[in-house]
Amino acid sequence: MANQDVGAKQQRLLELETRMKEQFAKDCPGSHLWFFKDDSGTVAGYLGTEPVAFVGQRPSTGRGGTSKAFVGGFYGRLAEYGFANAHVTDIVKEGMEAGTPSWEQVERNWPYFLEELEIIEPKVLVALGGWVFDTLQQRLNSFMPLVRFTHYSYRFRSKQKREDDLHADFQRLRAMLGEQAALIGIRT
Repeated sequence: MANQDVGAKQQRLLELETRMKEQFAKDCPGSHLWFFKDDSGTVAGYLGTEPVAFVGQRPSTGRGGTSKAFVGGFYGRLAEYGFANAHVTDIVKEGMEAGTPSWEQVERNWPYFLEELEIIEPKVLVALGGWVFDTLQQRLNSFMPLVRFTHYSYRFRSKQKREDDLHADFQRLRAMLGEQAALIGIRT
């Protein structure tokens, strides 16, 4: 992808983020939106434009924030497996302390999520966890592949089991993409 295309997509993503923040401040005062950003520069996160999008449920644990240990580890895996420039997002951007987003939250965030996908034009969606996989499968009328990953912070597994599962998921994704990776614009 040409740098101009990358820059234009990133600009559109930033504009979408700004518009969402303004709209949510008006419609849902007190809500805190969170977008995958990486201050270390390891991964592009929300500003990633390669044609694989990793989709989570909502911002994780913590008042309006995220669990940096889990996200940081996941970012390391993205870089390690060649997906540092993939798009990383959540269906619901509203920060929550715990639990599954309400359908009202999903409905409120869904048009923005679809706009994200229009900007990125992913060829593959990676659902981080079963809820995301089921939601995307039910709501998207798409022929693009949808791959289910174990969520990077799955709390009922040991750290080693979580790492093993992520490794297996990334290996499966790389194998699935195989030679098609270069064809759809993924750097290997």
